[in-house]
Amino acid sequence: DYTMGLFHDDQLVAAMAFSKKPNDFYELIRFASKCYVTVIGGFSKLLKFFIKHYSTTRIITHADRRWSNDDVYKKVGFELTKIQHPRYWYIPSNNLYCPIDQLHKHKFEDSYDKESFDLMLDIGYRRIWDCGVKTYTLINNICNF
Repeated sequence: DYTMGLFHDDQLVAAMAFSKKPNDFYELIRFASKCYVTVIGGFSKLLKFFIKHYSTTRIITHADRRWSNDDVYKKVGFELTKIQHPRYWYIPSNNLYCPIDQLHKHKFEDSYDKESFDLMLDIGYRRIWDCGVKTYTLINNICNF
């Protein structure tokens, strides 16, 4: 994993993190700025630095449809390549998120003949839905900055 940041007066004001994936491409995992601080051009500066210093022809990233307005990706040349439909999660009584793929029916009694949803209700979990995710891809030679 690779993480880089922008500093102002020795204070970190924005950061971007990448993960190397198979087939020689990277995933932009996260971009964040200091709370209540807007770093104009920060996203593109960090992305440009990364592309210059790490040889890659393709970067992918995911935008949560609940929070992202996608403008920053479009401005620097990312293209929308996939829209994933909403999926559900189960939340136990202690309100910690639990992805559905971590809960398997076979971990419970073999004789339990209810559907997974009913089983989860019976053991105290509730199902919630997210809004889906958009996947964006940046091909290195089409950057707009």
